[in-house]
Amino acid sequence: MERRFVRWSVLAAILVSTSLASAYAEKSRAIRRPVGSKSKTAATTAVPIEWQPDLRTAHRVAQRTGRPILIVVCGPGCAPCRQLKAETLGDRSLAKYINTSFVPILLDYNQKEHQRTAEILDVKVLPTCVILSPEIDVLQSIEGFVKPAEFTKSLHLAIDEQRALAAAITASHEVER
Repeated sequence: MERRFVRWSVLAAILVSTSLASAYAEKSRAIRRPVGSKSKTAATTAVPIEWQPDLRTAHRVAQRTGRPILIVVCGPGCAPCRQLKAETLGDRSLAKYINTSFVPILLDYNQKEHQRTAEILDVKVLPTCVILSPEIDVLQSIEGFVKPAEFTKSLHLAIDEQRALAAAITASHEVER
């Protein structure tokens, strides 16, 4: 029952935040480096994470591709958030894995429209990363700064959880027939 509540609450947040986040998405597109472009930190991040512009887009991509959604909730004045972005999400192999296996979205906790989503996802600490299935089931939650190896393990656990959920759903449909 709790999963169902979270699912519908997150879907509602996706729909509400999309209209509120459109201006933010346009602003972030204007300052975002094009994928594949080099920057001064290219040694740190050869492969930048391809963040989705808003929750609705992330959900559509997840439904189309079957990949889970990786929601990273951070704040600009948060030192552990900066550390997570630089050290963990800036790791080349991890960024490549995230781009190929997940639909990533970065939410700024200080933005009012993202606070409701963070509340629904039960974010209590910054940074928090929540991994959702394309059906909006919570697969995994990672709180605080986590080193790349531990973060990768959590992502693998989320993928395993998604597979287990899919298998359980398939099995329940077969029983119903």
